[in-house]
Amino acid sequence: MEYSGSRTHERQQNDATEENQTSYISTIQTRIETSTIVSTKAPEPQPQNSEEDWGFGATRVYFVVDENEPLVKEWHNGLRLAVLETLKQENKNEWRSVDVLRTGYYDCSVHKNEVSIIITVVQGAQNSFWRDIAWSLHQECLKRNLPEVAILIINGDVEFLNTTDQIISEQYQICTLGASIGVNPLPGEDPASGSLAGYVMAAVDGEEKLFGMTCHHVIKSTGHKEACPMKNPTNPQVFSPSLEDRNITIKSCEATIQHLQGLLENAMERAKSRGCEDCSKDSVVQKHINTIEKLKSRLNEEKEFEPLFGRVFVSSGFRTSLENQGLDWALLECNKKRIGDQPNEFAPHKKYLSFIPGEDFVSGTEKPLVGNQVFKFGRSTDFSVGIVNPLESEINKPEFEKPLQQRCYIRLPGTTSFGEKGDSGSWAISMTGRVCGLIFLKRDHGPVYATDYNVIKEDIEKMTGLKVYLPGVTEEMEDF
Repeated sequence: MEYSGSRTHERQQNDATEENQTSYISTIQTRIETSTIVSTKAPEPQPQNSEEDWGFGATRVYFVVDENEPLVKEWHNGLRLAVLETLKQENKNEWRSVDVLRTGYYDCSVHKNEVSIIITVVQGAQNSFWRDIAWSLHQECLKRNLPEVAILIINGDVEFLNTTDQIISEQYQICTLGASIGVNPLPGEDPASGSLAGYVMAAVDGEEKLFGMTCHHVIKSTGHKEACPMKNPTNPQVFSPSLEDRNITIKSCEATIQHLQGLLENAMERAKSRGCEDCSKDSVVQKHINTIEKLKSRLNEEKEFEPLFGRVFVSSGFRTSLENQGLDWALLECNKKRIGDQPNEFAPHKKYLSFIPGEDFVSGTEKPLVGNQVFKFGRSTDFSVGIVNPLESEINKPEFEKPLQQRCYIRLPGTTSFGEKGDSGSWAISMTGRVCGLIFLKRDHGPVYATDYNVIKEDIEKMTGLKVYLPGVTEEMEDF
């Protein structure tokens, strides 16, 4: 961490004496980018090498706190409310999230990393004001005998995890968990991509129907910022892969063919210079010809493939639950030909590296358990593993009518990320194969946020009047 300045604060103490205190402006080098912060603690020296892998430089990252930390008890005993009351002094709506995490450079010796209250504020926020806020919260921690807790004010944002970034991916007829999905954007609107969470069932007009699930913000367009009414024929069509992902795959294939055509011409010239009468029999030439033919065949398949997955059946809009969790979901009517025999089956275990779930498919639902590992399948990061943080995070996202209190998931130490842009709509799933939540937000540099699945389910049933359940899962298998 690089020290770049300090500022003295004068505070009137209860005993009528004045005491000078110092806060720090520093930079944290994270796995993603550098973030300017205000901290109540002096910057610690940055190790040269990662504790996890000596061949890599050390970067500051985030870790879950232990539920036995003194801060966790104090957070529930009034510290959380004190933090939120302090933030009410801010009238410019500059704060975006409050997380309680460990932060530092120690991938293996996690206990060495500082326990921190991390407040994310928008770029351009007034530093002097937020220094005062940081110091005020530091004093609150001292009152509660928490002198080691750091207060960090970080520039950043909390963003939906849909994306306009392009990826190159194989396209499949069957849409599995984490498949790329998107809608046809309106003129002048950037196309976006998100993830298919999985499938649920409900009886509609006496018929059992299978619905895909994702986030509302994945399927919304400029004309659909509010909830999509149930069974409305004007609701957006949904494509898998998203049209943008499909287009980049086609363009990439065309560019590769063009490049290989140039290599083929060069190979034929070299064969002629060696006196080869039939250049097509030259081994290098033949290799390029075979590769080009295969790519052309794939390109034709891509262009002929019909990516229409279905249509939005109903969506939540942006609302807040009674638990103050974000409601951001959508149900999708699906083309039956694009759904497998076991709709919520996981990908082959060989893709899981050393993390093997206890089931091969979604086996039920459960409340996220503090400290437990969960996994997800997403459009951008595919399979990834995270850990449930003991404390929920406070999120101030303008799309919702009031601040949210969200479940917070942190990447498993030793892995790169639990979620990135394009992973919105993924389910967080326990290692026993049970759905815990629907992922929809991420803070810059780390935490991913999800709404508990039972909250999503209850809202769907309340909004639609339908009884929603997982295919192949009985009521007895669901655990809340």
